[in-house]
Amino acid sequence: MRKLLLVILFFLVACVATSAFFFGHERTPMERFKEGMNFARFVTYTDSDFDYQFEYPSFLRQEQVDGYGCGHVRFGYHDGVNIVMECKVVPESVYTFRRGDLIRRGLLDDMPDYAYASHYIRRDKRWYVLTLYYPSDYQKAVARILYKVEKWRADMPFKLFPKRSHRERKAG
Repeated sequence: MRKLLLVILFFLVACVATSAFFFGHERTPMERFKEGMNFARFVTYTDSDFDYQFEYPSFLRQEQVDGYGCGHVRFGYHDGVNIVMECKVVPESVYTFRRGDLIRRGLLDDMPDYAYASHYIRRDKRWYVLTLYYPSDYQKAVARILYKVEKWRADMPFKLFPKRSHRERKAG
């Protein structure tokens, strides 16, 4: 009888411990996302038409959007939360900012629980705009991506062997 009671007691303790382990550690989607961001690998997108590049987390997937033309690209993550990173190149006349390098942050007009951070850079008579859209309460969770947006330079890295024009090859 004692052995049976010990087995039942052991079984009950094991059930309580197992349920506490599996159900006591429920994390919110934001906590899981933030933890995942600590280990996220960044990859580089390069647009050779307009000579710019930027880094984005490898878990974002490129999305095809009707109406996006040359120089416009969008990446998204839609697993329990919607996070979008996009870059566009537009003519200089589209924006009238005095400074040629600025960052703007705010809430979306049509979705006030979503925030954005945009980095505008004027170069070669064009505006290069990198924007991150994210739930406003995820600001700390997306901090690494925000840092990349703020430090973005909108140009290609130094090339060891730059392309030479046809005339330069003939002369050299």
